[in-house]
Amino acid sequence: NLAYLLLAGAGVVVPLDQLPEGVQPFVQLLPSAALAEALRRACADGTLVWSLVAVLVVWCVVAAAAVSRWFRWE
Repeated sequence: NLAYLLLAGAGVVVPLDQLPEGVQPFVQLLPSAALAEALRRACADGTLVWSLVAVLVVWCVVAAAAVSRWFRWE
């Protein structure tokens, strides 16, 4: 749980540009970081960053595929 909280909080609490350069590419691929950065840029600049939206869409597709593959009501 601690590792998840550190990774989830990395893009939410601390902006991506303030993280170490070696960690930024990995954190940018997390859904919480993509959502936080997209909201931050939309509120600050009024712009929509399509690469961040693409990260969120990919996470949605992967999660939906995983749920349909492994979840059963049995």
